[in-house]
Amino acid sequence: PMVRMTGGQAMILGKGQARFMLNGRITDFGDEAIRQKLWTLRSEDIERIEVISNPSGRDMLEMGGGYINIVLRRDQTLGWRGDIGAEAGTSDDWSERASGSVSYASEKFDMTLDAHGGRTTQTKDDLTTYQVSNSQSFLSDSHTKKTDKERAATLTLRYQPIKQLELGGMLSWQTLWPEKMANGILNYPADYSTSKAEQFPDDNTTAKSLTVYGDWRLDAEGKQLSLTYQDYKKDDDGKSEVGTNYPSYNYPVIKWQNYHSQVDYHIQSARIDLTLPFDFLTIDAGASYTNIRNQAHIEIESGSTLGINQTTSSDPDYQEKTKAAYLSLHRDWNIFSVKAGLRYEHSYMKGHYPDGS
Repeated sequence: PMVRMTGGQAMILGKGQARFMLNGRITDFGDEAIRQKLWTLRSEDIERIEVISNPSGRDMLEMGGGYINIVLRRDQTLGWRGDIGAEAGTSDDWSERASGSVSYASEKFDMTLDAHGGRTTQTKDDLTTYQVSNSQSFLSDSHTKKTDKERAATLTLRYQPIKQLELGGMLSWQTLWPEKMANGILNYPADYSTSKAEQFPDDNTTAKSLTVYGDWRLDAEGKQLSLTYQDYKKDDDGKSEVGTNYPSYNYPVIKWQNYHSQVDYHIQSARIDLTLPFDFLTIDAGASYTNIRNQAHIEIESGSTLGINQTTSSDPDYQEKTKAAYLSLHRDWNIFSVKAGLRYEHSYMKGHYPDGS
């Protein structure tokens, strides 16, 4: 009842947009890997869903944030299991999606491989009149078609060599083919123009993520030490072409602009977390380190039939390093609870931009 879905995003009432957790774990690079896993889940795979509107220092977001933790049911059936499913529908155009999973479980080892893919298409027609003055207005008539194709796979592993120690990881791969085409006409009082814009990948947009963790239960009272390492890399090569025709001029003019970008985005993070529950108080403490690198190459080519042609390029480079530590104390009573926390965070940022700064 506290959660509302809007445009594929989960919103916690009074808290804003929420991030997803899977079995109590989050990814520092967003929800991409978890969303891939959710696509292949069945309702019977889920044990419970928790809404965390007031996270502790360990999972603290920016002010006003929250989490939705999806806890999966441990499969007690040993051996192999597989599932496959597909769906299709039409609105603006046909959209389809297929998914499948295969899993293996033993007394100490669990493995699940999920895969899904599909295509969604959206079209939009827009006819708008803009009033410039009391006597002048112009009309905009546009048609936009957007197609997204996706393929993704996630491998989840869990190994428990002894009762007190659990090792695991999640490896995800995703590739996208986003395409967008727009056609438009602008009618002015004494003139008009037509335009066409296309946006498509120069190569597949590929994202890869790796999460590795180790949980060591220190005693039977719930004291636990956790180590987590995450690595995320996304390569995005895209093109867009825009052309505008002015056929009503005495000498018809065609203008165009081509945009090409290559973006390499890389995040690495490591963290250590300690949970110490006592009879009178529970203590959570930990530290983390995150390194973000965003490198790009951008080329813009513009020209017209008038012979005015120009090509510009730039290579922005951005790096961010963040160190953080937290301490959280909380205690629960039958009818209420008290929580207090302290968090320290230091970020170092360095960027090189097209203007040379």
